[in-house]
Amino acid sequence: MHANEKDISNKGLHMMPRPVESEQRLMGIIGSATDAIITVDDEQKITLFNAAAERMFRCPVADAIGQSLSRFIPDRFREIHREHIRVFGETGVTTRAMASQRPLMALGADGVEFPVEATISQIAVGGQRLFTAIVRDVSERKRAEEAMRDSEERYRTLFEYAPDGILIADPNSYYIDANPSICRLLGYTRDELIGVHASKIVTPAEIQHIGPALNEINAGSDHSREWRFLRKDGSTFTAEVIATMMPDGNLMGMIRDVTERKRAQEALRESEGRLRAIVETAVDAIITIDERGLINSFNPAAMKTFGYAPDEVLGKNVNLLMPAPYHHEHDGYLNNYSTTGVKKIIGIGREVIGRRKDGTQFPMDLAVSETLVGERRVFTGIVRDITERKRADEMRAKLAAIVESSADAIIGKTLGGVIVTWNGGAERMFGYAAGEVVGRHISLLIPPDRQHEEANILERLGRGERIEHLETVRIARDGRKIDVSLTVSPIRNSAGDIVGASKIVRDMTARKKTEESLARQAEELGRSNLELERFAYVASHDLQEPMRTVQSFAQLLQRHCKDSVTGEAAEYLGYIVGGTQRMQALINDLLAYSRVGSQGGAFAPADCREICAKVLDNLHASIESHRASVAVEPLPVVMGDATQIGQIFQNLLVNAIKFHGQRTPSIRVSAKESDCEWVFSVADNGIGIASEYFERIFIIFQRLHTIEEYGGTGIGLAICKKIAERHGGRIWVESVVGKGSTFYFTIPKREKAT
Repeated sequence: MHANEKDISNKGLHMMPRPVESEQRLMGIIGSATDAIITVDDEQKITLFNAAAERMFRCPVADAIGQSLSRFIPDRFREIHREHIRVFGETGVTTRAMASQRPLMALGADGVEFPVEATISQIAVGGQRLFTAIVRDVSERKRAEEAMRDSEERYRTLFEYAPDGILIADPNSYYIDANPSICRLLGYTRDELIGVHASKIVTPAEIQHIGPALNEINAGSDHSREWRFLRKDGSTFTAEVIATMMPDGNLMGMIRDVTERKRAQEALRESEGRLRAIVETAVDAIITIDERGLINSFNPAAMKTFGYAPDEVLGKNVNLLMPAPYHHEHDGYLNNYSTTGVKKIIGIGREVIGRRKDGTQFPMDLAVSETLVGERRVFTGIVRDITERKRADEMRAKLAAIVESSADAIIGKTLGGVIVTWNGGAERMFGYAAGEVVGRHISLLIPPDRQHEEANILERLGRGERIEHLETVRIARDGRKIDVSLTVSPIRNSAGDIVGASKIVRDMTARKKTEESLARQAEELGRSNLELERFAYVASHDLQEPMRTVQSFAQLLQRHCKDSVTGEAAEYLGYIVGGTQRMQALINDLLAYSRVGSQGGAFAPADCREICAKVLDNLHASIESHRASVAVEPLPVVMGDATQIGQIFQNLLVNAIKFHGQRTPSIRVSAKESDCEWVFSVADNGIGIASEYFERIFIIFQRLHTIEEYGGTGIGLAICKKIAERHGGRIWVESVVGKGSTFYFTIPKREKAT
């Protein structure tokens, strides 16, 4: 009861003086009323609270009289209720009809809310206004209405989403509703089906059956049969129909398309025919037996394999096809399986010995399956004579032993390059077990830059050529590159067709290393001679200049500044200091350069992340002063000289900071993994380098700028190059003038220190 109470149209109850018996009669009516009757005064204090109100609000009358009506109104409606009563009192209307507005919510003494409908009236008694509400609890009605809505919603959901088609028709077979499934089956929309007679959606031959079907339904039976339906596009299909009469007298039909089932049945018949043909023409012997071991069927291949005609074996125990000890064991297998369910042969397949009619024995593969035919178990055995295969296996075993003992890798592959055999020599050479590579492509062993070789080899094999002593490079599992010599021969089948290739791979690493060592020594000797020549030139020219500077200005200082160092003397002294500093830096860099190969440390695991962090710590002051940003991505652990790797990072980072131009330096250090090496990069946004200088900058003492523009000796990148080469790697640059440079260097993957 609140501002939105619903009223009922009744005449107001006027509190007028009445005879005692009349008043008693009225109070009796109020007390026996099934609706709650509550009267309140102007202050909304309860003055009347009948027995129905006590039951409805679960509150004794003694606890209600004198209390505010708001006690029975939920908090959220109390203010609205007070305003409603005020406005209602001012209108002069005596009553309001029940259910003229939406249902109200009341509050029981136990704190439980429930829906109600109410009538409210007002009368004046002795100058005082009284309000009387007749309240009806509508909880049960609301629950019933909700249940009805839920039921209708469930029905509609089932109707709309049923996988089968559903049609609702009136007693004369005109459709009044159709679900989406039947619309999809027939190709009509729901609106197109409404009002259509049943005869319009079946084939002409079916129309004659509509009347009898209606008679059957009207007689109280459900109608069920297959009907041939006609779609909107003129096509037809077969469907199962179950039709019944609904409680309201309308007809409901459930329609299930059985086209696919019909096709499946036809396919089953065809399958059975094919199966019979397969059994009759199979190369393998196929025999079926019952639970007692008696032969039920014996195909032509079984006749050929065992030498018996069907009439000689049908109905007899299958153990006649088995020699001792299988002959006596077979019945025991069947008895054990029937009592324990433990399978020893069924579904497993095994190699056994068979016996022919002439008594000769032969090896065979036996596979047994079990099928239930009704209540009977039927066992099917598929037998293959493997006599020739066993002989071939023995020969292959001998050849395999020879291949397996070879020190060379011997690999078999298809003409598509798929590995099919892999001997022990291949396992030792490449580090892969046979199970890891058989079935994979041979390109697994080929470096990216040599992938074209395999296509050429396969092409030559396809022509029947034999490739002998092809020297190339292959990759082991650990990323090592192996120098090898290949001999590849085509493999032919019994018809003479080339079906694959046999590859013999000989490890040439030792010989290659010897050759490369000699070549490196010769190259190193030549490079050393060249460097010595350059050093001699520098020593006789560039290194002399700082000395001459020191000497000349020292003499001037002696002549002009005897007593004190002022004016020009101070300037000369600055020249002396600058010259000696440049000379010292030059000498230091030359020493560092000369020591890269001669005084480098042993290779060991080097954490490049830690190395780079130390370098950045050393360069902290320079980074701060130039306000440079340096981003370092995850870096790997490599096998190398940590000190020298740090020199590379330091020289590249110093250059990236130094040659920044007008922009604030932004530098990124990263690394990427390839098959056999790590590729490091240091990228900046500096002044860049013209492409014609990409090689020159790595030559000792080659500078692209004057000392006044950018300091340095011109040896740093030469040191980086020498360190990278000492580690078996390389260094190069990619750059665009005005946009920045990226220096790359590589360190090969190694598993052991060198």
